[in-house]
Amino acid sequence: MIIAICAQDTEQLKELSGYVEKLPDLEQLHYLSAKSLLRALRKGQRFDFVLLDLEITDKDGLEIARIVRACQPKADLILMSSQSEHVTRAFSLRAAQFFLKPITEEIFQREMERLVYHYKIEKRSWCVHTKSTVYRLEPLEIIYIKSESRHLVIQLKEQAIEVPGRLAAIEKELETYGFARCHQGYMVNLQHIHAIVDNEIRCSFGRCVPVSHRMRARFEAVYAEYRAMMR
Repeated sequence: MIIAICAQDTEQLKELSGYVEKLPDLEQLHYLSAKSLLRALRKGQRFDFVLLDLEITDKDGLEIARIVRACQPKADLILMSSQSEHVTRAFSLRAAQFFLKPITEEIFQREMERLVYHYKIEKRSWCVHTKSTVYRLEPLEIIYIKSESRHLVIQLKEQAIEVPGRLAAIEKELETYGFARCHQGYMVNLQHIHAIVDNEIRCSFGRCVPVSHRMRARFEAVYAEYRAMMR
């Protein structure tokens, strides 16, 4: 994942870069002016996150934010300013977060960890295939995955896709998309859980999956951590 950091001076850029270095899976690209950020956009540079100081001196920060949003609608736009009156206007641009300066490292790390975690779950795609078809699935589409013999049944809202494979072989990858093992034969999408009742997990669209006694404690711990991260 790539994050663009556009700040008004080298000291601020250095500070923010140091904060971001402590976050996993993020490649940084730095811009000391709005012009340089716009130049990168015109050349086709893609970003997953754009961290923009609205008080950059060479352009109107909110106008630059509008351009970023128009050019890269899927990127998470993260804005910062020392002026609290910018908050309402920032969120009208569908900003993922607004930081009021000065930004403490603790607040920055906490909020960015949440955004990165959310981005991984919401915006990455997972490719699976049968002999004749390749499916590119958004994680949010999948309610749960069930193991049947040497096949996987991927349950979506209105259909189930059956592909060859074993849960054990893809468990670690699925965990990065926000899934957790709740049973020897099931991994459930944590975003789709509505309730855990006795030995059953009640999910979206009336779907239910079992939770085994052996895996219950670990599963509930993972789910509690997920809920805390998404708040």
